[in-house]
Amino acid sequence: LYFAELAQAGVEPAAIDDVRRHGTAVLRLPAAPEAAAYHHADPGTEAGVDARGVPVLRSHAPLRVPGLDWALMAEIDQEEAFAPVRSLRTRIAWIGFAIAAAFLAAAALLARSVTGPVRALAEGAARLGRGDFGARIPVRSSDEIGALAGSFNRMAEDLERTTVSKSELEILAGRLITAQEDERRRVARELHDDITQRMAAVAIEAGIVERLPQSSTAERSAGLARIRQQMADLSNAIHGMSRRLHPALLDDLGLAAAIEAECRATFDRGGPPVELEVHGDPAILPPDVRLAFYRIVQEALRNMRRHAAADSGRIALTVDAAQARLEISDDGRGFDRDGIHWRAGLGLASMEERMRLLGGDFSVQSKPGSGARIVSRAPLDRTA
Repeated sequence: LYFAELAQAGVEPAAIDDVRRHGTAVLRLPAAPEAAAYHHADPGTEAGVDARGVPVLRSHAPLRVPGLDWALMAEIDQEEAFAPVRSLRTRIAWIGFAIAAAFLAAAALLARSVTGPVRALAEGAARLGRGDFGARIPVRSSDEIGALAGSFNRMAEDLERTTVSKSELEILAGRLITAQEDERRRVARELHDDITQRMAAVAIEAGIVERLPQSSTAERSAGLARIRQQMADLSNAIHGMSRRLHPALLDDLGLAAAIEAECRATFDRGGPPVELEVHGDPAILPPDVRLAFYRIVQEALRNMRRHAAADSGRIALTVDAAQARLEISDDGRGFDRDGIHWRAGLGLASMEERMRLLGGDFSVQSKPGSGARIVSRAPLDRTA
């Protein structure tokens, strides 16, 4: 093919035979016209056309030898020179496509696993709202969504069997909240008693390996130290998750300690400093009142950190023989509950519902630029 291309380009047959006989084209073929200037030019590489008329990459440099006014020139077909680049580009494109497809598949599976149960709950609620009391939701897990689905099914069965009054609906709502809290308590215990101990064991093992008298380098020792720190950080994160699901402090040390820990955690996450005042003995509070007050404090501190842009806050817990009173205030931006664009969020609604189920009352006072004040009261004499 090479000799055919030379003949087609008009190279003399004698020159072609000479190349064939010696097995090389060096000093056997006429150079490109522009090569005449290469013995005066600086070394370089450029695109051109060889004797066959084929695009090539040409590198040249003058030959600095006394008595010779020559230049060295080397050529390679552009097709051959760029073949590895094109192959690498194609390979990268296929690898990128495979990675993108894998990410899309993983995202689709994750989205389906998360949105599927929620969509089933929404469809079941819609059917129930249309009067289809035979609506049931399959329970495929034992987490909070599964507990909520089970509670929904029990509620649908009750609705199907009898006419539900307002008081019965209130009982069912209370059961839903109780089921959610029971599930949170179970998950929190599992995280606290199992996973964190395993992570601590890994951190201890990493420390032992680090101190072993081996001929290890300083980099290996530093890597093991980083592994231990990462395990410790993971353990702290799981402790935080356990506290958010259901604080062990609430059961072990009481409401005041749990609220104080939540205030510190809010400040550590970038929230404002919150002052806590306790009057009376919170230990006499029933478990449902302690849990309701803690959840109200938790939601209020979350709103204070995310939305209020407050510089400081204050929590006052007062307990006497007749009632328990919880007051939460901040100096943040506040809000206008009477504004046409204002809508109550789930946080305030859950606070109010918790107090209503306890037979207490709940009030919110706020103005734009004047902060917010939340007051919750729970009666302690349930027979009254």
